[in-house]
Amino acid sequence: MLLLLSGDVELNPGPMIDDKPDISLLLQWLEPLVDWQPFGRQLPGLTADIITIIEQSETDLYHKKKRLITKWLSINKNAKWKDVISALKRRKETELMQFISNQLEVQQCTEGNNDAPSTPAASTVPSSISVREEPNLLQTINDQLQVHQCTGGNTDAPTSTVPVVSTVSSSVSVIKKQKNCTTSGDTPSAILRMNYATLVDAITNNLYRVTNGLYAKGLIPMETVNHIQTAASSDVVKSGKLMSALQQQLESSQNPEQYLTEMCRVLINQQHHTLTDIATSILHQLGQSIPDNVTSISSIPDDIQGYADNMRQHYKHQPIVATDWPPRIGKDFFGRLALVEKQDSSTQAESAWHLLRGEVDKTVKLTGKQRDNYASSSLLEIISNLSRHVQVIGFSKQEISTVIIQTLQKDTKLAQELIDNNKHKSHFTTTQSSKDSQLAVKLINDLKVRNDFQSLCYVPLVCSMVILVYCKEGGHLPTTLTQLYENFILQTIRRHVKRHDINPRTLGSLSSLPSQLAKPLQEMCQLAYTNLANTRMIFSSHEVQSLSEAVKEDYLGLMTTFTEYDVEKYQFLHLSIQEFLAAWWIAKHEKKTEEVFKDHFDDDHFRMCLRFVAGLTHLEHESYQQYFNKQQLDLQCKREPLFGFETCHLSYFYHNPEIRQFDHIRFDDLDNVPILLLQLLYESQNTTLCQALAQSINNHSLCLERDRVSLSLFDWLCLSYCINNSNYITWNHLHMGIVSDQELSVFTAGLTNNSLQTQCKRLEVGLGMPTHEEIHKYLQPSLLYNIQECCCELLVANHVPCLVLLQFLNLPQLKILHLRMEDPIPTDYTYYTDKCTELEKCIEMNSTLQEMKIVYEGESEITSTITSVIRGVTRNKTITSLTIHVPVPLFLNAAPRLPDGLIEQLLKDNNKLQVLSLDIVYCFLPSSLNIVEVNTPLTALEIGSTSSELMTSSLLPHIKGLHCLILHLRDQYPPHLIFLSHPSLHTLTLQLYTAESAIELFTILQTNTILKALSVEIEEKVYTSSMGTSLEDMLTQNQTLKYLEINNERFGNIPDSFLPFLITGLRHNTSLQQLSVSIQLNEEIRTFINVISQKNSLMEFRVNFKHDWSDSTSSDSDSVLSVASRSQTSDSDSDSDSDSNCSEEEKKQIKTSLFYEQVLPAVTNMLQSHTTIRLLRIKCEDVDDESSQPNWIELVQHLYEIIFIHSSLEYIGINAGYPTNSFMKDTLKDQKKTLIDRHKKEQPHKPLPIVKV
Repeated sequence: MLLLLSGDVELNPGPMIDDKPDISLLLQWLEPLVDWQPFGRQLPGLTADIITIIEQSETDLYHKKKRLITKWLSINKNAKWKDVISALKRRKETELMQFISNQLEVQQCTEGNNDAPSTPAASTVPSSISVREEPNLLQTINDQLQVHQCTGGNTDAPTSTVPVVSTVSSSVSVIKKQKNCTTSGDTPSAILRMNYATLVDAITNNLYRVTNGLYAKGLIPMETVNHIQTAASSDVVKSGKLMSALQQQLESSQNPEQYLTEMCRVLINQQHHTLTDIATSILHQLGQSIPDNVTSISSIPDDIQGYADNMRQHYKHQPIVATDWPPRIGKDFFGRLALVEKQDSSTQAESAWHLLRGEVDKTVKLTGKQRDNYASSSLLEIISNLSRHVQVIGFSKQEISTVIIQTLQKDTKLAQELIDNNKHKSHFTTTQSSKDSQLAVKLINDLKVRNDFQSLCYVPLVCSMVILVYCKEGGHLPTTLTQLYENFILQTIRRHVKRHDINPRTLGSLSSLPSQLAKPLQEMCQLAYTNLANTRMIFSSHEVQSLSEAVKEDYLGLMTTFTEYDVEKYQFLHLSIQEFLAAWWIAKHEKKTEEVFKDHFDDDHFRMCLRFVAGLTHLEHESYQQYFNKQQLDLQCKREPLFGFETCHLSYFYHNPEIRQFDHIRFDDLDNVPILLLQLLYESQNTTLCQALAQSINNHSLCLERDRVSLSLFDWLCLSYCINNSNYITWNHLHMGIVSDQELSVFTAGLTNNSLQTQCKRLEVGLGMPTHEEIHKYLQPSLLYNIQECCCELLVANHVPCLVLLQFLNLPQLKILHLRMEDPIPTDYTYYTDKCTELEKCIEMNSTLQEMKIVYEGESEITSTITSVIRGVTRNKTITSLTIHVPVPLFLNAAPRLPDGLIEQLLKDNNKLQVLSLDIVYCFLPSSLNIVEVNTPLTALEIGSTSSELMTSSLLPHIKGLHCLILHLRDQYPPHLIFLSHPSLHTLTLQLYTAESAIELFTILQTNTILKALSVEIEEKVYTSSMGTSLEDMLTQNQTLKYLEINNERFGNIPDSFLPFLITGLRHNTSLQQLSVSIQLNEEIRTFINVISQKNSLMEFRVNFKHDWSDSTSSDSDSVLSVASRSQTSDSDSDSDSDSNCSEEEKKQIKTSLFYEQVLPAVTNMLQSHTTIRLLRIKCEDVDDESSQPNWIELVQHLYEIIFIHSSLEYIGINAGYPTNSFMKDTLKDQKKTLIDRHKKEQPHKPLPIVKV
């Protein structure tokens, strides 16, 4: 009990709930928090991507939480203790929330009184201490290492075969001083404000649907909707403005709580996981009920549920949860599963099962009284149909380190000092001079790199093996697991033979054992193999006693016994021991080793065993070549295809227009990355097979995008080994995906300069939190030092932009550099003046670079770096393409502008630049532009939406002869002047805000024969009958335009009454090859699609269907939506009026019916009659993901049948519902195999169409 003394001293007041949290204090108070990721997602401003990067970049819990808090405080300048309390409340961390609240109130009440209790020590903070032991292995550990500290000093450790998992919790009770110091509750306004940043982030990707939903519920006015639909700003900015409008509406509401509740229900209706999580969290805070349609746990297969039920019966007091499962957990799955307590009850369920087979990087807190090391035979019998072996995770990472320290450092004082110092360090160091301490530190760090070893060290026995072998090998881990286990078993036998007066030193290897030991070992290896083949790990006394020679030698110390129902049972010390001995039998005693390897190659049950076989045989027999000599192994990137306009646009600006960030897709004919082969290569240390595997990879192109493959640190080591030994191979493309600091370190360490013949031409990579020193080290091996093309994304603040650019620009053969930087370190560029000058000079003197793209998003000052880049390019003689994008930053008012004259100098002095793309936010541009002379031979120019109109008006009059012009700003420049200055214009993007400018543009194009690609973004008021006539005439008379896009999602639909002009023009047009439009969803769309189906020249079609529920009309007498026009469709008007009064659910049902009963049949008919279409993309929002009618499945099945037998279709994307339409997706999944088989039979030479739903 703590007694608080009274007093009125006001010196150094403590933290208050509305103060900004102190990092050190918050870290101390959050020490008991284990589930930091879901807690972090509740902190305003933090996103899931940031949390993922932090998780990948830090190795221990303390540093992960420290990075999380540091990042949060840097992003959210208004962070408060209140936010922490609210986040803990939403996570239901009640004890910790109350503890921190109490501490804040105590310190606020005492107002810094020096007599008040100090901040509680770590021991008084609520904690959960899990002591995991495997007592039936403790004797083995003691025999091997003579260590008693492994139990943490617990002299009462149980001696039975049942391990104890004890949980100790302590808390602090505080008697509060009676003083007016209570904190106010969270008001609706405060709750919304706390979630402001996360809502902005989540709404950005669903902006227009959310806006429409809010308006339909009367939560925002039409003015806000109009602004969101028409403003020339990014979706992030619009999302922020929408949130500001919601905050204002909430604060002015007579019933704020009801307003916030209604808003949450609209967000939940979007069926977006993040929005749903935030909204349900807010409803919890408000004390409101959660809608019935919000589900937290997906349906679970019957066998999984049955397995969980059986486990629940066996472990009656354990909270075993069946909400998630490892891959391939069907009846044929065999793997080691850890039973863990479910910690998270959010709607996005986190995994409650963890594989323990060399890929485990972390464990979840274990709680409860008792758990079996192995599932009992009775339990195995209950679930025998699942053929599954259960094993509980032992040590945590911290406990592994503790065991290592206590084992190697016998001085308890020095050991405790090391343990204390290691708690909060990602890379462990020590100042102790003791060799034992240094050895322990080295082993701990080595295991962080070799996580295939570390993941097995969770088991105490294996941990003892690693420590023992590490010491015997002079402070080095074996290269392979095979060497580790062979060494350990040899050491075990050496210890065993001491009892028989045999000199252990005479035993040089397992292969040279004397016969009195070789025969028992052979018997045990045969037992291990035959039982592993039958998935048996527990043996009867009768089976074991039949091993006559092994019995004499007490099984060489490799087996253990336990009693179950008074029956003695036997098992190997650990499953991995059985797997190794089985592999020894296969490699050393089985006459048909290669055939056994082949028989079990596809058996997950034998995966670890085969890895040992690879290590023992080195895969030297020629028969092993068949696994690595794959014919044209397709591992290259697969992206959504570019439509015609995109190709025209991007090909002007980039040498490789297909490099885009979020467009990877899975192909049905795409091979999986051969992780098993890579692991076998490393275990075998066979460099010849490395070359064989590398040669078999199609086009020497390898994609490791995270949507395609997930690699452990050990997998990165194996990959690095393979690439490093693929001599004389030139890798055309390596796409490494997003790589954490640890992954980067492991991959780089495996690359050497021994083989200078191994090169890489093009590299794509995203780096988590690299410093410029780490980037330098990454680029040093010859594989990457000589790259010619590099597309790199740097995530999270840990780098200085000018230093990073210098690293890349010093690569001697680099021709193309695309660099995206997010949140670099806040930098005082007065300190880096010399480096900025060096960067400018480096670019100026570079004689190989041809294309540079710099994209920056963040809070820190970037002016100096961008200035150096532009000045360097101004005097460079080889760069022909420059892209600089600095969209809306968070430092709008703080960033210094680019210096006056900078852009003018570039255009005047550079005579090599042909392509220029500038999307620089207006407040970052020079205060004035005075362009007089342009000598830069530009052929392509892009001005982004965040730049000021001053850029357009100042720049365009002085530039002549463009072939490509992309303008994302309002049309301040008349179309006739564009074509007058650029008569050879091939590709054009314009925003049209007046009917006059649209008519002028279409009139010019009636006779233009040069323009091939046109994209126009048209505001609703522009759609007049005169403009429609001009578009119709243009399409009729112009027979050279190939690619046409009308509108994007920001500007809404082409009105119904405007559609006849478009249809008539299309009927007479013979040149269009691509059409992209956004039209209203109604029964008239059949006519439009039927016209498309007759246009065999049209090979690419993209359409976005929307339903316009408004019945507003234009006051313009010339408007297409005039009364005269509408009178022709009075029936549909009546329906529209009725529609506008429908509920949200009714509207969704109407749209869903139209989609299935009108759109899909029309598309099916179009595909049947259109024999030349290549690319088709259909988008229809707000389709009900769950409703279906009996006849709809037939319509969907028929569509899929036509798709897979179509003679020309290469790609079809159908986006209906969010995130995907499960009805369509499930239907495709059910019939996919049949469809693929039919395709291969009828069209064997045509690639499978890409179907994305």
